[in-house]
Amino acid sequence: MPGRKGRIRLLVVVPALPVDGRGRGKGPLHRFLTVLSRSAAVRLVWAGASASDLSYVRSLGDGAGPVHASGPRGWLDPCREAVSAEDYAAVLVVDSETTRQGLRDLSEHCRKPVVLVMLDGEARPGSGALSSDFSARARERAQAAGQACAAAQIWSFGGRGAGASSGGLRRAGRIDGAWIRRRLDELSRPAAGSHALASIIIPVRDGLRYTRECLESLERTTAAPYEVIVVDNGSKDGTAAWVRRRPRTRVIRNRENLGFARAVNQGMSAAKGRYLVWLNNDVVLTEGWLERLIAAAERAPWIGAVGPCTNVTVGSQRVTSVPYRDTGLGLRLFAEAWRLNHRGRAEGVHRLTGFCVLLKRSAVEKTGLLDERFGLGCYEEFDYCLRLRQAGFDLAVAKDVYVHHHGHRTFSSREAMVRQAEANREVFLDKWCHQALAFLDDVDGLEDPRARARAQRPARTRR
Repeated sequence: MPGRKGRIRLLVVVPALPVDGRGRGKGPLHRFLTVLSRSAAVRLVWAGASASDLSYVRSLGDGAGPVHASGPRGWLDPCREAVSAEDYAAVLVVDSETTRQGLRDLSEHCRKPVVLVMLDGEARPGSGALSSDFSARARERAQAAGQACAAAQIWSFGGRGAGASSGGLRRAGRIDGAWIRRRLDELSRPAAGSHALASIIIPVRDGLRYTRECLESLERTTAAPYEVIVVDNGSKDGTAAWVRRRPRTRVIRNRENLGFARAVNQGMSAAKGRYLVWLNNDVVLTEGWLERLIAAAERAPWIGAVGPCTNVTVGSQRVTSVPYRDTGLGLRLFAEAWRLNHRGRAEGVHRLTGFCVLLKRSAVEKTGLLDERFGLGCYEEFDYCLRLRQAGFDLAVAKDVYVHHHGHRTFSSREAMVRQAEANREVFLDKWCHQALAFLDDVDGLEDPRARARAQRPARTRR
């Protein structure tokens, strides 16, 4: 469960919960978790899941909750799932023989700060925990462990004297709430200029009214650095001339309608940003949309593409029965309420729809461009999502981002859109299903009469 409003979220990995047979807390780890849960919304990953464990977690108050009870050395997968699903300010790993071995893997699997927490008094001979005099040997081990921490930060509690700081090491003489809160403030403070450039690619074909509304909402709601690349597919309503007057905007002009995939590919080939955004011109954007899409994408390196929620789409991105009646104040109020109700949430999905998709450049470089055989549009984004997943990337919906989608405004009518979708569904099936069956026929050879009959049929003509 999330903590009270205003407290940052932390994922905390412990080797085991510090409970006795009666479910009561004990020792330095208990004191640390108690103090920490007063300042942050803490989610715990630990080995074991007894009734006394769960009772102990509840005793820490509404700031704490379990993510997963892992087996020995099995805490990396629960951490990966957790950082994909929720927005944590940092991951804290309490030092032990078990947790220490996974630090390097965790730093590669998580783009959030990773902090090693050393608790004096937990040590056993050979465990390597810091001694009370903070020996040179312990300092060397702390520095070595710090190389595996994404934040290059180690918290050490215990020993003699007042708090100290050296390089990535943060040392406190005792487990102190004020000291911990200062460290949490450092972790939760965003770095200046932390957002890289996003290239926003907008294919258009007439529809100047919607393009104007889209670009004006973009300029009004977007704080992260961006460039706009409008690919005009032969508009005849003055769209290209109007767009050229907009700030931070380039226009690629095609004499005829080359379709969604070709236009987006032109835009991606010209883009300079670390992030590439496909955006329909009939989308109205809301405050902070780009920043939160980037935040969702950067939770982990295996997330390749992220999309928002909206009113006109399919699948888990669709929000039904929206109450607003205009794309002005009504939309802004609804989007803000939606953000607050879904703060920091993301959901893994099999596919994203192409009205608004943010991709990492690294994912595009590995996957390639859109398949242009899909022509005017429909199904090319589903094809690309499948290729992204084959390349090893996950897809996610940023549940705290809501934008308005007028829907299907590029097509002359809904009937035209349905016809195009039906035709491109056949293209998709021919690419992924029929050719796979032909491959199996080749494997079977002529031993199977059914395979022999299929081999004699004329080949399907690709669309």
